[in-house]
Amino acid sequence: MKSYVYLAAAVGLCSVVFFAAGCSDDSPEGPTSAFSPLKDVKPASKTKDDSQHPVASETGPWPVATAEEMEYSFGKMSVGAELDHTFRIGNDGDAELVLQAGQPTCKCTAFELKPTTIKPGEFAELRVQWKGKFKDAKFQHGGPVYTNDPKRPAIQFVVMGIVDAHFDILPEETWSVGEVTESAPSSTFGMILSRIHEDFAITDIQCDSPYVRTEIIPASAEELLEHTAISAFKVKVSVDPAMPPGLLEEKLTLKVNCEKAPITLIVTANKAGPIRILPMPGVLWSEKQSVLRLGQFSTKKGGEAALMLLVTEAEGAEPLQFTAVNATPSYLAADLERLGSVGADKARYKMTIRVPPGVPQSSRGTLEPAVIDVKTNHSSGQSLRIKVMYKTLF
Repeated sequence: MKSYVYLAAAVGLCSVVFFAAGCSDDSPEGPTSAFSPLKDVKPASKTKDDSQHPVASETGPWPVATAEEMEYSFGKMSVGAELDHTFRIGNDGDAELVLQAGQPTCKCTAFELKPTTIKPGEFAELRVQWKGKFKDAKFQHGGPVYTNDPKRPAIQFVVMGIVDAHFDILPEETWSVGEVTESAPSSTFGMILSRIHEDFAITDIQCDSPYVRTEIIPASAEELLEHTAISAFKVKVSVDPAMPPGLLEEKLTLKVNCEKAPITLIVTANKAGPIRILPMPGVLWSEKQSVLRLGQFSTKKGGEAALMLLVTEAEGAEPLQFTAVNATPSYLAADLERLGSVGADKARYKMTIRVPPGVPQSSRGTLEPAVIDVKTNHSSGQSLRIKVMYKTLF
């Protein structure tokens, strides 16, 4: 999940609402406003008075501009929320006070100033509505209001605070359990926290894998302080040692009380088995992530790479075979060739993964790799999942 909250200005001698384009269409959140939501406000047309500030009288009598406050701290707000605040401008002088909003320091907010001419002893209201579009730990924006007070020709108004996401997830996308052994479950901890909502809570957590277990644990005071959070929970993720050998990669779905859509994370674990995949010379292979990188190649020629399978075989067992190969995209192919025995109980096999010539131009990277799932006849029941990254060129 970069954060700016914006402040725009209205100009003129009558009540004006100004909107600068660029706001998103998220629904408002926070105190309601009497004027239209940001997405409904249209840009004001520029007039001849836009570049002219109010002029003070040379001989008097003069107005005296006052402001009860010129800075407003809104504390914390969520990304996508809208807030508003009203500043009051008074006239303690002996003549009418003329007001005009100046240029803002940013573009995604609205000003409403009325009236723009006030008699002695009366007040005008400058109402500001802003939207937290991005995370910003030090948001501070504002703009001037010009007057015809000779001693105070401009008054600067500022709104400030912290804009943050409803919640943060640590780590963000993948929770890795690491290596799983036969002796005991292996575990890792993730954290979900909020710096905005005191009542933040995880309402549901699900994983379809029978080998994955989860436990929700409230964060300690020290952990809240460490992450500057108001509310936080740790999630203990454990993987059963009974998982099949190879790579486990499962979706973990969580629901929280401040977000309608479910949150999806990936839980990964590895368990050593009788079939181990090793790279051939010159091949880019990540055993931990089960990723094969083919690089770039022409669609006319296609691409391929070979991996070595080091297989532990029981005496008298049949040679390793692929009983099923499922690939996405379907044109990927995987072939197996026995290379020979290694000692009394191991054998080497060559597995060649191919992208055939003539396939559509495409790019398969970290976010959407190609995937090959292989089932084998090995007595352990071990299957193989290989993610393949490549880019085809004309």
